[in-house]
Amino acid sequence: MTLKAKFVLSGAVVRRNIRPILITLAAVIIEYLFTWLDYVTLTVSVSLILIFSIFKLDARIIIAYAILLLLITGISTYLEAEPLTVEQMGVISYWLLVSGIFSIIIERYRNRKNSQEVIAR
Repeated sequence: MTLKAKFVLSGAVVRRNIRPILITLAAVIIEYLFTWLDYVTLTVSVSLILIFSIFKLDARIIIAYAILLLLITGISTYLEAEPLTVEQMGVISYWLLVSGIFSIIIERYRNRKNSQEVIAR
């Protein structure tokens, strides 16, 4: 295998691994822009659960975003940022945590079901 082929293969891996990160980032931006509309927040959270479950993406990315957002919220509170912005970030991080936990539960259920099928054979 040539060096160029190895680079192309590694580029494909990087592009595939960055998709869940970009999907979650887009969800955070949409939720932040439309925080006053509760149904948008709920819809985006359910969409994250569905996307990560259907395409079997790593749900820990959602939880990592939620923890990062909670850290930013804590720092913003310490720096006495605008209370409405801090509250919005807290709500978004809560919904990200809920989405991540549900995605992990679905992933664990799917793995358990697959392992029981293998044992039954």
